[in-house]
Amino acid sequence: MVAGEASGDLLGGHLIAALKAKRPGLQFSGIGGPKMQEQGFETYFPMEKLSVRGYVEVLRHYREIMRIRRRLAPKKGGAEAWLNVHREAHELGFRTTATMMYGHVESDEDIIRHLEAIRDLQDLHHGFTALYLRGFVRQYIGGARE
Repeated sequence: MVAGEASGDLLGGHLIAALKAKRPGLQFSGIGGPKMQEQGFETYFPMEKLSVRGYVEVLRHYREIMRIRRRLAPKKGGAEAWLNVHREAHELGFRTTATMMYGHVESDEDIIRHLEAIRDLQDLHHGFTALYLRGFVRQYIGGARE
């Protein structure tokens, strides 16, 4: 989970409390603030490290943000972890949305496999309310596959 400012921390704290009430053994980690930490959230970095506003402030903090990103990348789960989070949420009665960005580093086969996994999970629980497909815009950011 990631909360980069006070309202996200407050909502995250409420969400963690509600989820723990339904499934006490759940564990939460990522970037959050004091309200989330009060619920047992393990924060890897204080949320203030990512709380920047506007282009100038982002540029001023760019090195620190990228350092955090590099340290967090190995902790980030892949597609299977993402599916497990949604599966757990659907089993608890929560409805979620699925967003998939494509056209960056994955192959066409990866895209199809991910869409099939989302469809299979939807067939099990009918928990997704929407599927958002976002094409990677390579003209603005380099490194896209051709």
